[in-house]
Amino acid sequence: MIFDSADTFRKAIRAHFVKHKRDVKFKVNDRDRVRAVCNSDGCEWMVFASLMGDDKKTFKLKTLNDKHTCGMVFKNKFVNSRRIAERYVGQWSANPDWNYSGVAQQVRENLVVDISEWQFYRAKTAAMQMIEGTIKEQYARLWDYCAELKRANPGSTVQMKCTTIPVEDKPHFQRLYICLEGLKTGWRVGCRPIIGLDVCFIKGHHKGQLLAAVGVNANNQMYPIAYAIVESETRDSWRWFLELLNVDLQLNNSGHISWITDKQKGLLDEMEKMKMASPSAFEWLAAKDPSHLSRAFLREGAKCDMLCNNMCEAFNSTIVQARDKPIITLLEMIHTYMMKRLTRKRAEIEKWKHPMGPKVYRYVEKIKSLSVYCTPTFSGNNTFQVEAGLQNQFVVDLEGRTCACRKWQLVDLNRIMAIFSLFWDDLYMLLSFFGLLLVCRKFEEDMNKFMVIFSLFWLLV
Repeated sequence: MIFDSADTFRKAIRAHFVKHKRDVKFKVNDRDRVRAVCNSDGCEWMVFASLMGDDKKTFKLKTLNDKHTCGMVFKNKFVNSRRIAERYVGQWSANPDWNYSGVAQQVRENLVVDISEWQFYRAKTAAMQMIEGTIKEQYARLWDYCAELKRANPGSTVQMKCTTIPVEDKPHFQRLYICLEGLKTGWRVGCRPIIGLDVCFIKGHHKGQLLAAVGVNANNQMYPIAYAIVESETRDSWRWFLELLNVDLQLNNSGHISWITDKQKGLLDEMEKMKMASPSAFEWLAAKDPSHLSRAFLREGAKCDMLCNNMCEAFNSTIVQARDKPIITLLEMIHTYMMKRLTRKRAEIEKWKHPMGPKVYRYVEKIKSLSVYCTPTFSGNNTFQVEAGLQNQFVVDLEGRTCACRKWQLVDLNRIMAIFSLFWDDLYMLLSFFGLLLVCRKFEEDMNKFMVIFSLFWLLV
């Protein structure tokens, strides 16, 4: 029997002893000869191999006594973390969340050896490096990944920013921004003019944060637009992200866009605490422009009826398993998730029974049911006086798209839809009258050789 090197021969010996649950001892172990015996007292098992003639590499088996006269052992120094990683790398690839108890049980059944938690963690780390590559390898391939992403998705924006450390004189990764062509075009032509911004921490070895911009599609569901990995959440990183987003979405004048962030969370509670802790600080805040604090003073124009940034929180929760992965694995998991989501939404669109999303249809039907509480009186020039409950009257101007209650100007629709559903039995005629007819168009893009279709067009605000 011939082996191509001494290392190959040693690996074969170790594999034999792991398989047969015995312990081995190398009596002679150098570059020219290898002699191994069973480490149990009285056992006659022995193997010897050496170099073949003038060949300085190939080993040939010279002597073998393959009979064990000893019993099995339950501790084997060759069942180490590396060996466990090599044996079970396939299972970890299929199930990255395979935990300690499951691995320990599998090793105990197959190899009759107990492993510690530290062995498990080292084995899992080694297995994931085999699957995903080391962190350094992934950073070294990042330029290639960006180039391939742009090649497979023409028109996409993939911009990486690096810094240079003077001592090393080598570029070091700082930021990466990605906005795929299909996503940004889908948002421009078919989503509501609403953008939520949020940030989450990256948990892997490459510490940093992930910035995300998320929109709302035609069925009032989240629509990821762009994302970026940055070193930290700062004014500079947000400015860099928003400048690139502004170019991609062609937001030359973003006055018609509603922006949502988490800044408003707990504002009222904190103001009450401030009033009790420091009256002077509360008075200082109360003297500020109320248009930033009170709905009664909000400017009219781009508004929406969403009171929280749940669409961004939903996006962050879907990528939580990717946030502790090496950088290319993280990016590809996000990319794959968005492809699958858009493909799934395409299938759902085919099943729509109305020219609008199911959520939107239920919303319109709910508003129609409220029309029984509104009594409109036509006063000429597309203007109505509307009685909405006891001692409540409002002037509605269809051409100016205004209502005295200011709800139409602030969040659009709602009361006006309820009022005029009294006059039109045909819902689609009603929607067309207001310029709100919802159209579902199929927008096809070659996104990494997948056909993705976006649910489009809610011309609501």
